[in-house]
Amino acid sequence: MSFICPAQPGSAADTMRTLTFPEDQSYGSIYVAQDGWRPYRIGTAITNERYQARGTIKIEKGKRLWLVGNFALSEHMEILKQLPPDALTKLDLGRLPIDGKSLANLKHLTSLQMLDLDQTDVDDQGMQYIKGLKNLEFLSLSRGLITGKTLSEISTLTKLKRLHIGHCELIPQSLAVLIKLKALRYLHLGCTGLNDATLDYVKPLVNLVDLTVDGNKGITDKGLAKLKQLKQLVFLDLVDDPKVTEAGLLGLKGVPLITLKVQKTGVNQLALDKLKKCFPGCSIEIGGTGKYPSNFFAPLH
Repeated sequence: MSFICPAQPGSAADTMRTLTFPEDQSYGSIYVAQDGWRPYRIGTAITNERYQARGTIKIEKGKRLWLVGNFALSEHMEILKQLPPDALTKLDLGRLPIDGKSLANLKHLTSLQMLDLDQTDVDDQGMQYIKGLKNLEFLSLSRGLITGKTLSEISTLTKLKRLHIGHCELIPQSLAVLIKLKALRYLHLGCTGLNDATLDYVKPLVNLVDLTVDGNKGITDKGLAKLKQLKQLVFLDLVDDPKVTEAGLLGLKGVPLITLKVQKTGVNQLALDKLKKCFPGCSIEIGGTGKYPSNFFAPLH
C-alpha cells in the first residue's frame, strides 16, 4: 500500500499529497493548520478543511496537517507505521488507551512538531521512540505513567519549546534532562512531587517564559527564591502550593510577571496590594479553591 501518489514532473499531481488509510472505518480526523500556526502555542488555529482518516485522501502539498486519532486508531496503531515521514505536523493521541510500546509505530514521523500523549498509558518505555522526532516543539506527557526513568532519552529534542509532564510521579533526578533542552520556554510540572531541592533543575532554565508548578506541596519560599534568575518569566502558576507565602513571592521582585496564580497557597487577599506594587501590571489570582479534585485527571489504567 502506497501513501504517496506517483506523479510525472510538471503534472497536476505534483502539487498534491496522497494519504491512504484503510477503507473500513475512520481512524480519526485530519485538519489543515492555518498559516502562521506555531506548534508550541496553545490553541486550535485550524482552517475549515477537515477530512476523515479513511480511504484515500488528496491534499495540497505544503499544507501542515494534524491527525487527531480516535479509538479505532488506538487499536490499530500499525496504520501510522505506513505513513510517509513528512505526512503530519501534529499528532494528537491524547485520552486514548495506548501504551509506550505502541509509539514504535510513529518513530519515523520525523516532520512532527507537536505530539500530544496526554491522559494515556504511555510509560517510560515509550521515550525511546520519541527521541528521534527531532523537529518536535511541543510534547505533552501529562497524566500518564511516566516516572522519568528514561526521560533522558528526550535530550535529543533540541527544538522543543513546550514540555508538559504534569500529574506524573517523577523521579526527581529525571529532571536533569531539562538543562539540555536549550529551546525550552514553556514548562508544566504540576503535581509531580516537586520540592525545594528539585527546583534546582528549573533554576538554570533562564529562557523560560511560562512555568506551571501547581499542586507541589513540597515547594516553600526557600525553593521559590531559586526562580529569581528567570528574567524572562511572564507566567507563573503556584496554585495549591500551600507553603508558598507572601514573603516568598515578594522575593521574586524583578521577575517580569504578567500572570501570577496563587490560589490555595499561604497567600491571602491582604497581600494583594503589596504584590501589585512588586509586579506592576501583573494579573494576580489569589481567591478560589479550584474546580477539580486532584484525582480528576487519572491515567487510563
